[in-house]
Amino acid sequence: MNQLTKTQLTKLILEESNIDIDFITAHKQWWYQDIKDSNFRLTPKGFKQFKMIAKCYKFDSRINFTYKTFKILAMLRTPYYINANAQFTHNLNEIFIFSEEISTWVTLLGDFDQYLNSLQ
Repeated sequence: MNQLTKTQLTKLILEESNIDIDFITAHKQWWYQDIKDSNFRLTPKGFKQFKMIAKCYKFDSRINFTYKTFKILAMLRTPYYINANAQFTHNLNEIFIFSEEISTWVTLLGDFDQYLNSLQ
C-alpha cells in the first residue's frame, strides 16, 4: 500500500510527468479534502488523471458511503474513486482502487464489501 501522503504523491506525480498544472491547483482538483491528508479519495478530475498513469481495479459495492466508511477507506492509504452515479443504473456503487495488493485481497475475500468489513 501507498506510504506517501496525498501531498507527497501529488508532488511526485507532478515532478515525474508533463502535466501543466501547479501543485496547489492539482491538489485541490484531484483530491476530496474530507479527511486532512490521510484520505486518498479522488475527484472525477483526479480519477481521470490517475487512470492515465496507473492501473486501476473496478469493484461493485452495496455499502453506504458514510463518514465511518470513509475513515475505513482512509486506512487503505491508496488512491480510490467512487462512482456513486452507477447506483442509478444498476443499484451498486462502483469503486476503483489503484492498488494491486488490495485488488488481490478483494478477490480472495469474494467482494469489496467483505474486504471493507474485514478492516473494521
